[in-house]
Amino acid sequence: AGQASAEFSYLITAKIKRMGKLFKVNGHPKYYAWGDKRTLYDFLGWHRGSERFAELWFGTHPKGQSSISNGIPLITMVSNPTGFMKPVSSGFLDYIGLPYLVKFLAPAVPLSVQVHPSKTQAMAGYSKEEMLHIPLNDPTRIFKDRNHKPELLVALSDWEALVGITSETEVAEFLTALDTRHARVALVDIERIGLAEYLRSVLTGEVSISAFAIAETVARCGELAGSAVCDRVQKRAQLILRLHQHFPNDIGLLLALAMNHVKLSAGEAMFVPVGTLHAYLSGIGFEVMASSDNVLRAGLTKKHVDPQGLASCANFHSEDPAIITPVAQQLQGVSVVQYAVPVADFGVEIFSFEGGQVALTNTLNELLVCLEGSVEIDTHVQNLCLQKGEVAFLTENSRVLVTGEGKVAHVKGV
Repeated sequence: AGQASAEFSYLITAKIKRMGKLFKVNGHPKYYAWGDKRTLYDFLGWHRGSERFAELWFGTHPKGQSSISNGIPLITMVSNPTGFMKPVSSGFLDYIGLPYLVKFLAPAVPLSVQVHPSKTQAMAGYSKEEMLHIPLNDPTRIFKDRNHKPELLVALSDWEALVGITSETEVAEFLTALDTRHARVALVDIERIGLAEYLRSVLTGEVSISAFAIAETVARCGELAGSAVCDRVQKRAQLILRLHQHFPNDIGLLLALAMNHVKLSAGEAMFVPVGTLHAYLSGIGFEVMASSDNVLRAGLTKKHVDPQGLASCANFHSEDPAIITPVAQQLQGVSVVQYAVPVADFGVEIFSFEGGQVALTNTLNELLVCLEGSVEIDTHVQNLCLQKGEVAFLTENSRVLVTGEGKVAHVKGV
């Protein structure tokens, strides 16, 4: 079996090497209830379909692997020190995948209130679910891999999200204005144990929240949305009403009361560390993350929720969201923005072309993602044109010249 595996690996490797170093990548579409039948189709220039198009993945994660234009799986293209693929004695191929995953996404309705685990938490959770024999495609399965999932979101349009926990002062201000029985009790509890421990206790069930308390909160938000004396309170009440329209009387509404409400303009970005509670609400985004699909959810979703599991992984301490305002460096006919992230899984820079050109070197296992207009990539042996929404993969260390009238993201492992 080992010999057959090695021979198969050799044949695929030889075929790839004959093909060259530069390939256009086919993304893996994802259809979820929070997508729609218009936005992402239109952004990518695709014909509108009958399914709710939510995300388009580019990467080698088993839950959504990409391929190149002739149908070869992208994972077989990824170089490693011993070759394109490494055979193992079991007769199966041990693929060396990309350390990052790239997505286009367009939430038409709010995503879930969710959090991503650390590597330690992911390894423990994955092992536990494997021991319980929960299939990877089971909707109750949470840990699909052993990896963490820090992520960078770059807004391609106006973008709205809830990210991290806001200040205890702001939460107290809203609860005081709310002035329901539940709000008054919550204020006492928060004063006694702190906001972080209170939120954790709500999710673990130590603090009980009745359906009536949520309904009463929504009703009172209806009053505050039109007549609150404080603009911040009024906007928060309006947000809760919007979320309630999609997920009536959901526990996630109470979590939204305590989260930072973030709005980004196109080009602005935010980094979401592991453990940070977040929910994307609307817009078109370009996302780069560690290659993982581990998500723990607590509300605002029809998918499986695990509030206690989320509570064990989440950071409930107040923190400002990690917003990255782009600062462009000007080159001749090109501007570049580097989005610094505090992880080693990926790096991202975005080039905006106005007739100039950029030479990239050491392009091993990297993606070029066209975000706007069109660009041309030249390796001196191959030439490839990318339109908005298209992606190229570079397999080997080489010098690549990029030109055009558009915007392209350069994604690499670091």
